[in-house]
Amino acid sequence: MTKDNNEGLLAQIERYFNCELTDEEEMRLRLMIAHTSLRHPTVDEARAVMGIRRPAVRWSFRPLLAACSVAACLAVTAALGTSLLKTPGVGAQGNCIAYVNGEKITDEEAVLRLTIGNLTDLESGHEEVRESMMEDIRQIVPEVDKFEVDGNPFAE
Repeated sequence: MTKDNNEGLLAQIERYFNCELTDEEEMRLRLMIAHTSLRHPTVDEARAVMGIRRPAVRWSFRPLLAACSVAACLAVTAALGTSLLKTPGVGAQGNCIAYVNGEKITDEEAVLRLTIGNLTDLESGHEEVRESMMEDIRQIVPEVDKFEVDGNPFAE
């Protein structure tokens, strides 16, 4: 909000506390207070009196994307660390077994090559996944913005 808008909001709140607003003006004031990011003692007091818990928050998908990326990295690191730190020969039977297309493979070198190949594919695909997620987010953001603007007649 601009300085003039902030002063106008504070003036409206003053009129509210003096019981000088019409029902329609009070409804608009409630919407303005619910959606303003202005931090001011008068605004906080009006929120408390009107029963508004917190201002509406504009959503951003970047923290979610960052959290997902970190979680994926941690999961891969934990899986690799666990598999690399295991003592050879320790397990249910001490055997290295992989099933590929229904075929059982017990050669440890072949299983290791398959595992490394799969990890390489997984690592090389992360950029495609990231781009796909960003494209999805780019498609969603205008709709979210439209919803926020339509729901708030005072949006800038």
